[in-house]
Parts: sequence; C-alpha cells; structure tokens
Amino acid sequence: YIFCCYRPPRQDHLTFLSGLRESISSIMDTTASMIILGDFNARHNEWFRQEPITASGRCLVDLLDDTGFTQLVRDRPTRFSTTGQSSSLLDLVLCNQPFLIHDLTILPPVSDHCPV
Repeated sequence: YIFCCYRPPRQDHLTFLSGLRESISSIMDTTASMIILGDFNARHNEWFRQEPITASGRCLVDLLDDTGFTQLVRDRPTRFSTTGQSSSLLDLVLCNQPFLIHDLTILPPVSDHCPV
C-alpha cells in the first residue's frame, strides 16, 4: 500500500494522527507492506538535527514507535522558507518495511518544497 498525506499547518495534529493511526491499524492486520509519504508539518530533531521538536513531531514519533514504522528522510531540509524562516524537513517517507526502499533522493525545490 502507498498513502500520500498532507496535514495543513493549522490542522489539529492529534486529529490528523488519530486518523492516520486508524488507517494503519485497519491495514496492519493483513501484514501488508506500507509506504506513507507527504507533508506532515511535523518537526523533530531525530530526523533533522537543526529542527526544534514540535508537539506534532513528538506525537508522530510516538505513532512510529507504536506501529513499527521508520521515517526514512534524514538530515536534509525539504522545505525552504520564502520569508526568511529557517529551512525544515517536513516531507517525510514512512515505511513499515524500510528494506523495501533502496534509494531515496531529495530533488531541487519546485516551489518552497523539494520532491522526495
């Protein structure tokens, strides 16, 4: 299974992550391989050392720990501010079988985000 997600910055992260957890749980019973990717608007220094840890990032790390998923994008920003804010790693790739991903490339920005 491949899922693409987007959580708008102002959307409640608890509601979003609760829905994501329900989706994962409904499919996990089938022992299926899953890749979930998109802009989660969650920051955590586990993925990008320069990031502050936000509440949404902390909750997403908890969800990953609970479900056995791994976040695969590391140490490079995927979003660049047009207003002078610092860059961030917001575009994530989550997988419950990370050995399935052999190569992950962050391409040059096409807007304020880089394709992964």
